[in-house]
Amino acid sequence: HGPVGAADPARTKYAVTIQGGVVAWAIRKGYKKVMNRTYGMHPGWFAVHVAKQPAKAGVVKEVRSSLPAGVLPPKEDVIPHGVVTCLVKFGPVFHRHKLRTDAEVANDVWASGPFCTVIEEVIKLPRPVVLKTGVKAQFGLLPLKKPVRAYIALAQGVEKFEVSEDDDESSSESSSDSSDSSSSSSS
Repeated sequence: HGPVGAADPARTKYAVTIQGGVVAWAIRKGYKKVMNRTYGMHPGWFAVHVAKQPAKAGVVKEVRSSLPAGVLPPKEDVIPHGVVTCLVKFGPVFHRHKLRTDAEVANDVWASGPFCTVIEEVIKLPRPVVLKTGVKAQFGLLPLKKPVRAYIALAQGVEKFEVSEDDDESSSESSSDSSDSSSSSSS
């Protein structure tokens, strides 16, 4: 359920909020290759939004223990929060209790579920983009306002960005009022 990801990264319309800068850092660097949610994410391109709240100590410890030997994440307080840092392309979704033994996520330390969505590709944005508060979440996803979408398009080489009527974020319904976190999401 929820909005479908964009087929083209330059047309990304939604951001998934990540609780904790170190988790978003691990995604941006390509270490975290599975997104865990209480529901399956649709395939396609989404922006990664770092929630304003810092990661809890237990999350930081979990991230550190999941990284390759010798790799340390930056301290949580030096990572920008409340920003979009990269784009991710979501692929297949697996229920944690029904993972196929040949699935890429079957033995992935990041796959805690209950639904595990494979991160197939990551595009780093040249600089973080602030996501203003007051944006309405839809199924744990934040619709991106036109200026953020225009920046993403320009960063992908699109010379002129236009929003069509069916593409406009104001035409979509909202289900909750949260720009900083989602009650139905996990790291």
